[in-house]
Amino acid sequence: MTLPSIFFDHKKRNLILWLTDMTVAIASYFYMTNPFYVSQVLERMDFAAIRPDIDPEVFQSPFFQEFMLQTISIVAIVTIALIALLHTLAFYKCYQRKTAAIAYVKVYSCLAAVSLVMWFLYNISLLNMLILIPAAVYTCVFLVERQPRSPQPVVDNILKS
Repeated sequence: MTLPSIFFDHKKRNLILWLTDMTVAIASYFYMTNPFYVSQVLERMDFAAIRPDIDPEVFQSPFFQEFMLQTISIVAIVTIALIALLHTLAFYKCYQRKTAAIAYVKVYSCLAAVSLVMWFLYNISLLNMLILIPAAVYTCVFLVERQPRSPQPVVDNILKS
C-alpha cells in the first residue's frame, strides 16, 4: 500500500493533521449543538432516576430544553477550544520533532482513526461517509509518523576505533 508522498514530509504532515483536527473540532461543535441531537439525547435520559426529588414535568418543559441547549453550547465551545489549543501545541512540538509530542501524535492518530470509523459504523449513511476522509488522514499519519533515529553516541564510535 503506497501512501501519498505529502505524508512523508513531517512539516506538511503536521499542517494537514492540524487542519484535519480543527475541521473535525468545528464539525463536532455543530453536531453536538444541533437541537435535534440534543433533544434525542434528552429523550433517552431517565431524569426521574437521576433526580427523583424534582417533578418530571420540569424536564419536559421548553424552558429546560432551551437551558440544556445553551449549556451544551457553552460546554462544547470551552471543551473544543481547550482541546484545539492543546492539540495545536502538541502538533507544533511534533513539527519540531520532540519525542514526547511525536509519541502523542502517533497514539492520538490511531485512536482518532478508530473512533471515527467506529462512529461511522454505528451511524452509516451517505452523508456520514465524509467522516472517512479525516479517518484516512489520521490513519496515514499513524502509519508514517516515526521517532527520529538518534545518531550513534560518540563513545560507541571511539570504542569501535
